[in-house]
Amino acid sequence: MLLPEAAALVNVPVETLRYWVKKGRLRSYKPGRRVMVLRRDLVELVLRSQSGGETLARGGGADDGTARPAGANARQQDGDSPGKRGRRWRGKRGRT
Repeated sequence: MLLPEAAALVNVPVETLRYWVKKGRLRSYKPGRRVMVLRRDLVELVLRSQSGGETLARGGGADDGTARPAGANARQQDGDSPGKRGRRWRGKRGRT
């Protein structure tokens, strides 16, 4: 199933599913440009989290299994520096 369908099934944002895929919690498949997950894998992940085996929270901040919205704090925990995100190298002539 496609990510929007899967997100609606477990009532989380699509970004959260992408995060779980990135962290290796959920397997994904890419036929072409689309990202898909198996319903079986998604249900298994949710059941594991409900039995206390794994927390689904982003960044490990929430205890109740709800995902936090992606913001500056989430990026910093992943190791990205928010200060460098928007910068662009302009070369010698671009400096003023």
